[in-house]
Amino acid sequence: MRDPRIEGGRAMTARGWLILSAVVAVGALAVSIESRVGIDDDRWIEVTEAPFVRRIHAAGELRSADTVVVGCPPVQGMWNFTITWLETEGKEVAEGQRILSFDGQRLRERLQLVRSRLDTARSELVRTKIQQETRHEDLLLEQAESFARFSRINQKLSVPDRFQARIELAKFELDREFTEEELRLIALRIETQETNRESIVRSAENRVAEYERKVRQLETSLAALTVTAQRAGFVVHVENWGGKKPKVGETIWSGASILEIADLSSMEVFAHVAERDARYVEAGQRVEVRLDASPDRVFEGEIVQLGKLFRTKSADVPTIVFDVVILVDDPDPELMRPGMSAGVEIMAPDKRAVIQVPEAAVEIVDGAPVLRIERDGARRTIPVTLGLRWEGNVIVTEGLVAGDHVKVRS
Repeated sequence: MRDPRIEGGRAMTARGWLILSAVVAVGALAVSIESRVGIDDDRWIEVTEAPFVRRIHAAGELRSADTVVVGCPPVQGMWNFTITWLETEGKEVAEGQRILSFDGQRLRERLQLVRSRLDTARSELVRTKIQQETRHEDLLLEQAESFARFSRINQKLSVPDRFQARIELAKFELDREFTEEELRLIALRIETQETNRESIVRSAENRVAEYERKVRQLETSLAALTVTAQRAGFVVHVENWGGKKPKVGETIWSGASILEIADLSSMEVFAHVAERDARYVEAGQRVEVRLDASPDRVFEGEIVQLGKLFRTKSADVPTIVFDVVILVDDPDPELMRPGMSAGVEIMAPDKRAVIQVPEAAVEIVDGAPVLRIERDGARRTIPVTLGLRWEGNVIVTEGLVAGDHVKVRS
């Protein structure tokens, strides 16, 4: 006979293995579910409804927001200028310090010629004055002699008739008439000569004054070829239309910019936004700026100006870009220099409020996106509909509400 205790023990053992197998199966199922929906002990974040902020990346170049542009001086008759000396780019200069010089050989030659003509005009003025004065004195002497002759005739005519022959008296009368007419004509010539003398001398004086003016103008123009800084600042060489910076010996056309005196306490970034992102960019948007030379330091700024047109970035890089100017809030004059390369991130919020989560919170189960959420104290896995993705975030258009908590994988 079988021992009932042994049979009972075997039954208990079988039931134990059955229970253990069930527990293991449930555990395996739970692990399977865990592995499919990504449930673990990563962080939970609260879902809020807020504008979707696009972070638009762009590259740019640092420059001063307050500069004095220096070009060719306004010199009459000169349309091109040859650089003979140029201050080193990046040097700090004081107000009044020389920063640029141009060749003045042509002006010096013209100045020498005009000075020579001025000397000739001055000599001519002296000679003219002497000639006119001599002519005036000659007429006065001629008038005096004629008047003396007239006096003598009148004296003779004053003798009683009985002491003079009739023919002689008639001759004296004719002489007196002739002398009176001569005096009248001499007086008229003196008046005319005085008037002409003033005009002739004034004309000679005007020629001298004109040459003196030209000499002063040429001296001023010659001095203007040595350009000094209008204020203290940082020297920046300006690129021409071909992207080249000025150099000694180069000929520059009048009106072209050559260099700038930059104030480092006010800085901005001239950035180029890709054509596809330009529609999101507006004036007043906040920006994060990182210098390539110091990428760990973040400066903040604001877009203060938008370009008028789309353009090709350069001849070598034919990408279509849109220009923006970003004013840096608190620049560092010790670190920042014009011409430094910088990367910017433009914060471009969407005008409508949306629900967005990190992309790391989304998992794909059976080909569909799901989120692990906590709502009203209960945790669950829900299917969701996704919208626009941007820089690590994704908009959830259906399935999630503000106030939910979402689990994000590390």
